[in-house]
Amino acid sequence: MTFDALMLLLAAGGGFLGAAIGGLNAFIFTGLAVLLGNAILMAGGSAGFLNTVAFGPFLGPHVAFVGGVAAVAYAGRKAARVAERAADLAVAPAAVAAMSGAGTADLDRPRDVSVVDLENAGPAPDDAPIVGGKDIGVPLISLEQWDVLLVGVVAGMLGYCVNQVVAAIGWFGTHTDTIAFTVIVMAIATRLLFGRTGLFPKSGSRPDGASGWGRFAPYDEARWIKYHERFVPATMLGAFVGLFAAGITVLLSTAYPDLGATAKTFAFGLSALSLIFLGLGVSFPVTHHITLPAGVAAAAFLPIVHGNHTAAILIGVLGGILGAWLGELFARLWYNQGDTHIDPPAAAIWPATTIILVAAALFS
Repeated sequence: MTFDALMLLLAAGGGFLGAAIGGLNAFIFTGLAVLLGNAILMAGGSAGFLNTVAFGPFLGPHVAFVGGVAAVAYAGRKAARVAERAADLAVAPAAVAAMSGAGTADLDRPRDVSVVDLENAGPAPDDAPIVGGKDIGVPLISLEQWDVLLVGVVAGMLGYCVNQVVAAIGWFGTHTDTIAFTVIVMAIATRLLFGRTGLFPKSGSRPDGASGWGRFAPYDEARWIKYHERFVPATMLGAFVGLFAAGITVLLSTAYPDLGATAKTFAFGLSALSLIFLGLGVSFPVTHHITLPAGVAAAAFLPIVHGNHTAAILIGVLGGILGAWLGELFARLWYNQGDTHIDPPAAAIWPATTIILVAAALFS
């Protein structure tokens, strides 16, 4: 395990970028960088751009996305504190007036309860968005609160360090997606540090009072992606998007020998870039937890099935279905009823990758 001081410094910039423009928007840029990196390899270039920009300290999800997730969780916690204190002041105006020596005529006069008064932070501009702890699409530069952005800086640097440590863990470091695993480790730490809901839904905390396994079921105010949360839609999405990703992986890796197994990231890049539509409010599927496992499965099994394209692609379909199932599982487990963002796709990608690579090793 080696820590590069320069890379750590650059990760500070990546974390700041993720906080400033929003974690979701940073990840969209990651998708664009992945596609550019693949194009460079197809043209006979090196993997330097892909490894340094797309998956490195600049736009790597373990740096930029993590920075955005941590920063918005911190901003959401601050906003919640402000709201609570403002509500406390509004609950008993007579008591407040009595303590301040105000007359009864003052009770109906609006009081200026600002972020500056309550949190010692700079005032937000009038058009600044009201931020919740899961609002990863909000560019936090708009809040004009520099402590929020510095949280992104620290998180980006920590994400770089955690990924380096995970990659050095012997067998596990080579049989999982270390970036996705790091994203989840950092997201769980963020929830424990800035969240209030805990990691898992609590029995009786839902509006319908459901307990046991029923407490994990999504409902209107607590769900990830409504239109592919049920079993059949999720399975179909996993199968056919997996088919798409596995097919691209197999055919590109065959047509461009210099690209090789890196072709497994091409469809992932498309999936990440496509989230621009989700950010614009279009009902668009989230698929990168499907395309990456499908690509990994197709690339890993292609030599095992002796170059049989059809067999490798069908195995990739299974990888896509696995990713789709795991994504919804972790959405119900960690995301839906939480108050910070624990990313369902990242939570799905690392165990799906491990399962696929273990299976490939067993069949080799």
